[in-house]
Amino acid sequence: MVCSKCGAELKDGAKFCVNCGTPVEETPVNEAPVGAAPVQEAAPAQEAAPQKAAEPVDVKKTVNEAADKLTAAVNKATKQNFKKPVVLGVAAVAVVLVLVIIIGIIAGVAGNAYKKPINNLAKGINKQNGKTIASAFAPTKLWDEDDFEDYEDTYEKMDKVKIEIYDKHSVSRSERSDYADSSILEKIADDDIKFSDVYKVTVHISYEYNGDERCGATELVVGKYKGKWYLVSGF
Repeated sequence: MVCSKCGAELKDGAKFCVNCGTPVEETPVNEAPVGAAPVQEAAPAQEAAPQKAAEPVDVKKTVNEAADKLTAAVNKATKQNFKKPVVLGVAAVAVVLVLVIIIGIIAGVAGNAYKKPINNLAKGINKQNGKTIASAFAPTKLWDEDDFEDYEDTYEKMDKVKIEIYDKHSVSRSERSDYADSSILEKIADDDIKFSDVYKVTVHISYEYNGDERCGATELVVGKYKGKWYLVSGF
């Protein structure tokens, strides 16, 4: 700090100049020293613009709409008429999702059940297991042990069987009885067989017969009896 009159150096806090006696003027706190850039006062903070309140969400309505869409999608995919689960509140969202998943799994399993006897036939031939082969045509309790051996003999020259399913067509009600009458199940059962559904299934079969590779397309017929599917005849 220097004297404004004579330029002599002053000590910090001096009230007057020891050289010329000129009183030392105190610089106001808000004023800048001579030659310094003026201090700009901070602009007052602007008030934040009021935020628009979010509209309340009708959770129950949203969940019900989602349940409607999911149920409709499941019904369309499975061609079955499942009912929409009743939604009681927010906590029911998880229940709805779980139910939809379960419905989808059950519908998927039920929709592919007709493939089981076809797969059992291929599996039984490849493992030379007569019991598994027989189960493709009728419940195992209807067969004798000798029948299992007969099936093993019938397919003993076949191996590495692969069956690819390409398409299926449902048989009309009027035709189902004809397929039931010609089925192996009808021949070994004690009562008349009535299929609740019958499919004609287009498949491609590849296998080895006595060491030679063979393949071809054919049609297999499966019938649903007491909730389970069985082959009407083999190949």
